[in-house]
Amino acid sequence: MKKASAWLLVIGWVSAALGGLVGIFIGGYLASAKAPAGGGETTFKYDDYSRKQGIPMVIIGLMVFALGAWLRARG
Repeated sequence: MKKASAWLLVIGWVSAALGGLVGIFIGGYLASAKAPAGGGETTFKYDDYSRKQGIPMVIIGLMVFALGAWLRARG
């Protein structure tokens, strides 16, 4: 497992806070990406810290995206 790069976390958080789909996708990728391990098994690609950053990134991104869509629909 490796730690996610700082720029990936920054871009993900900024995009999620602004309601961007990029932040949602980056968060989902960080939380669920897997890499092949020996013997045909897979393991998580990123360490616990990086995966724990991804889950709230997705949640916040979805909430901000939904709020923005709701505000745009209201006119």
